[in-house]
Amino acid sequence: MASMFRPNVTSYTLPNGKHRDPEGQRVTKNTPGAIKVSKPSPIWYGRYKDAQGAHRKVPLCSDKTASKQMLAKLVTDAKLASHGLGDPFEEHRKRPLVCAACSSVGKADGKACPCPARPHLTDYRRLLESKGNVAGHVYHCRARVGALLSGCRFVWMGDIEPGPVLEWLAAQRGAGMSVSTSNGYLVALRSFTKWLVKDRRMAYDPLAHLSGINAKPYLKHARRALDEAELRRLLIMAGTSTVTFRGITGPDRRILYAMAMGTGLRASELASVHPGAFNLSDSPPVVNVQAAYTKNRKEATQPLPPDLAEALRGYLPGKAANVPVWPGTWNVAAAEMLRIDLKASGIAYRDAMGLVADFHALRHSYVTLLGRSGVSPRLAQELARHSDIRLTMNVYTHTGLYDLAGAVGQLPALTTTKTDSPDVQAMTGTYGRPAEDRSAPGPRRDQTGAPACVNVRHVETSGPDAHMGASAAKSPENAGNKTRCDEVRQPDTKLPGMDSNHDEESQNLLCYRYTTG
Repeated sequence: MASMFRPNVTSYTLPNGKHRDPEGQRVTKNTPGAIKVSKPSPIWYGRYKDAQGAHRKVPLCSDKTASKQMLAKLVTDAKLASHGLGDPFEEHRKRPLVCAACSSVGKADGKACPCPARPHLTDYRRLLESKGNVAGHVYHCRARVGALLSGCRFVWMGDIEPGPVLEWLAAQRGAGMSVSTSNGYLVALRSFTKWLVKDRRMAYDPLAHLSGINAKPYLKHARRALDEAELRRLLIMAGTSTVTFRGITGPDRRILYAMAMGTGLRASELASVHPGAFNLSDSPPVVNVQAAYTKNRKEATQPLPPDLAEALRGYLPGKAANVPVWPGTWNVAAAEMLRIDLKASGIAYRDAMGLVADFHALRHSYVTLLGRSGVSPRLAQELARHSDIRLTMNVYTHTGLYDLAGAVGQLPALTTTKTDSPDVQAMTGTYGRPAEDRSAPGPRRDQTGAPACVNVRHVETSGPDAHMGASAAKSPENAGNKTRCDEVRQPDTKLPGMDSNHDEESQNLLCYRYTTG
């Protein structure tokens, strides 16, 4: 049975009734002159059995009538839950979104935080870590979600609404945040709320309908693809450079750039490659990248072009097996490294249209060259390891005016005015006739130049116009076609449309001409 009670609360005071001494410390039983005071609690408590049959003791409120109603609801909910009719999200709604002590980072004041309240963001961070995500990805996801929840003052799951999210993001963009970064914050938060629903912590996603802003009009560093001449010049100048950038020499950069151009691998992926990742004796030769270093967290096996594989056969011998081929921290400043060789090659970092050529632009060049080489969009998507073909075609494939003009140049000529070509003469019926006589009508020819008999004639058996059929058959134009065309008569039966009240001999029989050759 459920019951309510008010427990006695024991406290200590000084003889003057104060709970703190002159130094501001709380009075305890060890304080000189402390007096023990015991009185009923102002808060009512309730005892009941939960859905699992365990005894629960919960605080209610100071009002006795309201406390009875609260306890009755707890008992009713426990009964419904024991029969599978309870609210499955009730316990999760009582848990905070973020740990108040460590902001769900896992550490507070240099010490590990156990997050005793079991906040949802802490569980989400632990999930990302358990899936093998790199520390940087986990940090950015937690930091962005935590910043949004804190900025919007979301404490419980029921507080999450789309309005405050949009207002916070708009305020951040007004303070200088880029549209792309703003979209990244929204993606991180939506991934978090989607997980809440998937993990059966929330009934529905209140942010499911939100979408990011089109970032193209606001791009400050839109990339471009280098053409073949620029790529070759870049490799030549890097191979002869005497500048060393963070331990990467000029000849090292030449092969590094060639790998980015010939495989489309990202800077972080290239920085993780060891000599053992190359299988140059396979057919075709390939390079393998571990799933921990790829963007989609899937192991990648990229085929190598023959010329790149040959260059690697002369470059890799002598490299330590347990050390990356291109070690160091160059990948965090890859754009700065590339600008050194771009300047030496006479290639502008930012062109007249404002498009930049950083290290990731070499990946754009790789996908663009695939398209110009006639590779199908589907294969280009697989080689680029994109989940959406629109990303491959709309972002990474760059088409110029000459590419478009070359495609248009493959269309057939439709406005030709040459009347002496065989195909035009065959269409007009003047094929094989003298030029001065081509204005007169003649028999049509098919696409092979042979006479095309498409006319339907009447063969008159009687009547005043019977001589016209005979004369037409003897005409010079039709004489040449006699061997190719036969007359087909309908049998001497009633033909469709014949009048039974007239003599059959006075009816005209249809004669079809068809090509027999």
